Amino acid sequence: LIPVDAGLLRLQGLNGHRLTRIFLNVLGLGFDAHVVNRFQRRRRYLGGKKAYFLSGLEELARLKPFLLQGQLEGDFYEPDVLSFVVGLGRYFGGGMKITPAASPQAGRFQVVWGRHLGRLDVLAIFLRVYAGRHLALPKLSACYSRQVKLTAVPPTVIEADGEVIGATPLEIKLQQSAFLIAAAAEKSAAHPPG
Repeated sequence: LIPVDAGLLRLQGLNGHRLTRIFLNVLGLGFDAHVVNRFQRRRRYLGGKKAYFLSGLEELARLKPFLLQGQLEGDFYEPDVLSFVVGLGRYFGGGMKITPAASPQAGRFQVVWGRHLGRLDVLAIFLRVYAGRHLALPKLSACYSRQVKLTAVPPTVIEADGEVIGATPLEIKLQQSAFLIAAAAEKSAAHPPG
């Protein structure tokens, strides 16, 4: 058994009431959450990756940035962004390595966001994100944090672990070693199978 972290969320639920829940992989605001929302309505008719890709293209035509205000690890934060992602895991959206340095055992979230992104910038991200090489793009930023507090103007939708769950305002706190999971032991090179 190995310990893994979780993110404790407080946000506005889809019914308008305050909601508390956890996430284990990736949480996204803005563009990512809109893509997931569209994908959830489409995936019963198409395969997963194809439906996600088409959902992304449709949302690309409707890009709407928003202003985030809040705190990352206690420091004030106020960017004009299109997308904001918090990761314990590395992958979402059918294999996109969105938070490439995240780990559920790291004791911190990797946070990734893009400022002043246009359609060509988003396409450039799509071309690199499956290999986890998108953070080299100049309009993307990343940091690590154990706590995130955000409001958005206008309020924006939030997805967690592939499910649209609510909207801003949002508070996230790391719950270190929140769960124990079973994992297969790695085979040692010194003892190859007989």
